Amino acid sequence: MNYSQQLYNSASNLEVIGENLIFKTLPNGLRILYKKIPHSHVAHCGLVINAGSRDDRAYMGTAHCMEHMLFKGTKKRKSFHILNRIDSVGGEINAYTTKEVTVLYSSIYEIFLERAVELLFDVAYHSVFPQKELHKEIKVIKDEINMYEDSPDDHIFDEFQELIFKGHPLDNNILGTENSLDTITPKILIDFTSTYYKPENMVFVVVSDLPAEKIFKKIEKYACTEPAATYQSLNFGDTRKPFKKIHIESIVKKTDFAQSYVMLGGEATKSNSPDRLKETLLMNILGGPALNSRLSLAIREKYGFTYNIEAGSTHFSDVGFFHCFAGTDNKHLDKTIGLIRKELKKLTQQKFGKLQMQNALNQFTGQIMLAEENKLSSAIALGRQWLQGDNLFTLKEILTQVNQITAEDLLETANRLFKEDNLGMLSYIPES
Repeated sequence: MNYSQQLYNSASNLEVIGENLIFKTLPNGLRILYKKIPHSHVAHCGLVINAGSRDDRAYMGTAHCMEHMLFKGTKKRKSFHILNRIDSVGGEINAYTTKEVTVLYSSIYEIFLERAVELLFDVAYHSVFPQKELHKEIKVIKDEINMYEDSPDDHIFDEFQELIFKGHPLDNNILGTENSLDTITPKILIDFTSTYYKPENMVFVVVSDLPAEKIFKKIEKYACTEPAATYQSLNFGDTRKPFKKIHIESIVKKTDFAQSYVMLGGEATKSNSPDRLKETLLMNILGGPALNSRLSLAIREKYGFTYNIEAGSTHFSDVGFFHCFAGTDNKHLDKTIGLIRKELKKLTQQKFGKLQMQNALNQFTGQIMLAEENKLSSAIALGRQWLQGDNLFTLKEILTQVNQITAEDLLETANRLFKEDNLGMLSYIPES
């Protein structure tokens, strides 16, 4: 009998998936995910909140500004005391914002796990958003915007999303704009937390070798324990504008960057689609992180046109998109775009041979196994899936699904993704 089954037999209100994943839902709707990592004295924990930049509404940048302001003071702590609470015992605390979630997390020596749990709930539930701190933090975020605008890789990625999601909240820049940040007030932040920072709209994840029963008790001690009925329940469909259709257009912009850059892509499936793994594998073959990707071999290695070339896919709760990116000297831009399109066409016409397919599967499963070593990130990914209603799979189940993908599946996926009416493009060329 494995550890999870033993625990399940002694606590019938727990849900068990696999040997090392245990789930529990508190009466107030807060969901807890526990992932056991044997023989480790480091504990990781995180709060995944179903609130991102697509929820900013009229105040672009609010979700990300919230992420910053959560560390600027609570009802019982000032900013220094928040940071020092974890730093003083050698731990780490941080946060990040995406289009759909905000994540607060901490890594710490396991004997201090309770202080990390308590602190994350304190900042999530009891932040006070002092005006003086907000004024300073908006300056910091404006500097962050300028830093991203100086990075062509980041800038074109953001602008490409603004292009294809035009007219929908998914086109919101996560950081906001200098003008939109100036409209954010403490009242807006309070309204934002009142709407989204509720127990039933969160998942708390823990990765540790400590007994799960002990961890659940720590969390219940600091989480709000009122029944969910005392909160205004968040209806996902009513609060988020559903996505309908990607905007396909090709645009060339003059910039002050020294090189030319291009991003080409279009619509992909949503996060819980059964086709997601097929798309992810296909994009990995096309332009994944390995130097033997098709784009890298056909453009970087063969011609030396580009140092940075890649492809990938991003999946949201109701839509996804894929992209191909390259930076090159302006005189090689048209040739580079032509070579990218040539590789896309090959994938729609030529089915993988048996050996090619097996090599691709081996590489992909190896990358999944390496990514699994980041225990906190893998647990947060599971928490996000649970939060947004996606199916939850163990690592073994995911690897089984990957190895069931066929060459015919990839050919069909390529023809669906890479058809001409699903290809938009954004190009940057030097001003002079």
